[in-house]
Amino acid sequence: MEAPMAEDEIKRQVGSIVSRAKEALSEVREAVVRTSQIGKLKIDVALLRREQEKAFARLGAKVFEMVEDGELSLPEPLDPLVQAVRHLARQIAEEEAELAEVEGA
Repeated sequence: MEAPMAEDEIKRQVGSIVSRAKEALSEVREAVVRTSQIGKLKIDVALLRREQEKAFARLGAKVFEMVEDGELSLPEPLDPLVQAVRHLARQIAEEEAELAEVEGA
């Protein structure tokens, strides 16, 4: 009679082990899915931020163009930014002229 009880105990233990393994696999699966979702969302946010930066750059370029053409005047606190852009434009022109000289030589 002891054999069937031992067999029942083995079945119960195996069933318990299988149940715990299923739970562990389910937790791992959930963690993988969550990590994948987080990764995808981080990439999506980064791409949207990059697109936003490009839109800001286009907006700034258009505003600067309108200021230079006299179509728009900006509040005085923005003057340093306009001056910085003008200064950089002059530096770029100087460097491009020097590059043209060196390439032509």
